[in-house]
Amino acid sequence: MKKILYWCVQLSWGLLQTALGFCIYLSQKNRTHFIYRGAIVTRWNKQTSLSLGPFLFVAEHLDGERYEHILQHEFGHTIQSLVLGPLYLILIGVPSFIWCNLPYFKKLRASGVDYDAFFIEANASYMGKKLLKKNAIDT
Repeated sequence: MKKILYWCVQLSWGLLQTALGFCIYLSQKNRTHFIYRGAIVTRWNKQTSLSLGPFLFVAEHLDGERYEHILQHEFGHTIQSLVLGPLYLILIGVPSFIWCNLPYFKKLRASGVDYDAFFIEANASYMGKKLLKKNAIDT
């Protein structure tokens, strides 16, 4: 039941990011896909990971503990999408993209600043970890 509710909200309240995620998913149809807590995960050939609605795109070069952390973190972004709906892209997506890609912030992180130092990213990691413990959405 939780999975159905999760998808209903993502397909209505979070329609814009879900549609964008679906388009990217289709462009990655030959990649490895699996279900994680109701979301569709794609292992893609990029250096960064991305979450759009219920679609998670995780860098294929990641493994082990780092991979698990990124998977939880990206799932946390899906929860932000559930909460913020149509505001997600402007309030989370754009700032997150800037934090990840702007050379100034890359340099800052290279000097030792944690990726989760940015409150949006810290919240995504927190939500992903918290919901993993509570098993909020069945696998």
